Amino acid sequence: MGHREFIAFSATLGITISFAIDAILPAFDDMKLSLDLAPESNQLALSITAYLVTMSLGQMFYGPLADRFGRKPTLFIGLAICVVGVALSTFATSLAVLLAGRAIWGLGAASIRVLANTLARDLYEGDAMTRVLSLVMAVFLLGPVFAPLIGEALLSFTTWRVVFALCGTITLIIAAWSIRLVETLPPEARTAPMPNQTRDAVRAVLTNRQTMGNTLSVMFVFAILATFLASSQLVIDEIYERADQYAVLFSVLSAGSVLAALANTRAIDLLGSRRVVLMSSASFVVTGGFLSMISIAADGHPDFWLWFAATTIMIGFVAILLPTATSVALNPLGHIAGTASAVVGTVSAGFGSVLGAVVDSQISDSVTPMSVSALVFGLLAHASARWAQDESAVGEPAA
Repeated sequence: MGHREFIAFSATLGITISFAIDAILPAFDDMKLSLDLAPESNQLALSITAYLVTMSLGQMFYGPLADRFGRKPTLFIGLAICVVGVALSTFATSLAVLLAGRAIWGLGAASIRVLANTLARDLYEGDAMTRVLSLVMAVFLLGPVFAPLIGEALLSFTTWRVVFALCGTITLIIAAWSIRLVETLPPEARTAPMPNQTRDAVRAVLTNRQTMGNTLSVMFVFAILATFLASSQLVIDEIYERADQYAVLFSVLSAGSVLAALANTRAIDLLGSRRVVLMSSASFVVTGGFLSMISIAADGHPDFWLWFAATTIMIGFVAILLPTATSVALNPLGHIAGTASAVVGTVSAGFGSVLGAVVDSQISDSVTPMSVSALVFGLLAHASARWAQDESAVGEPAA
């Protein structure tokens, strides 16, 4: 693959994950009827959480596997597991079966998340890697722009099961395209299957301040994103009573993130990756503080357009911080890129998803929990980013 095709391929890997979340959100109302859930129930948020959690935890399996057997075989294994999870979810007749299918689906998607970052680290480093990941993020975010609209369009003449089946079709397309991918880990660079190999690699990640500080920053920002993804349908449909506008509103918000990701490539050239991480993490303190202020003042029901505008800006900064901080976190550990990517992804997305689920459980008829949590997570993300950039602790990989 050439440079441009690699970016397109990596972005499409991400779109596969995006469709598994964003395309099904407009289907929640139909799914509640089909699975005998109350209209006001937020239990389907668990289908997002189950997917995100297993996608996060599964990375610890695929990272060492990718370092031992290569990138392509590991990707194919994950895609096959995705197809199994999609099939089980598509034909689910109860919430329990749906959650089981989504958990398997997420376990397969873990390979996609690991390999997207690992392949980029194999081929690029430093600010060049950050620019590539930002371009990938910009293209990937086209998924959230169009996925809800596609899901909404399909629901106008068919059922939610067809929306799920479409996700499976996209996975199969990715598998076919993957044949063109050149293996980026030569046999002589592969790690031996030693029991202590993974332990030592995990220790290297956890003891490197640059890696861990940026990973924690990503984790807290991912918690903001996970909270929004799981509860956006409830907030817009039920709290603000704009169910007929949900798909369009979600697409508009995602389009803002695309623009933010594209702008990030220029910001990196002007400011450098580390400064971009500091500035973008500080933005969550500002937007989270503003959202908390207007939510508390309005007893949990601020003006919709004011809330939507501030949320759009905040999610836009997610598209800036996630690829940039991830790149900075992985940069010192190219010699164990697969395992390092797995640990970073597991900690950031796994614990971030759990934090998001805790907040989701508190959202019923008010946006205040979402707003206040954004402020708290923003403060923690910025503090983690500043800690990571202590000049005395940044530079050399841990031994």
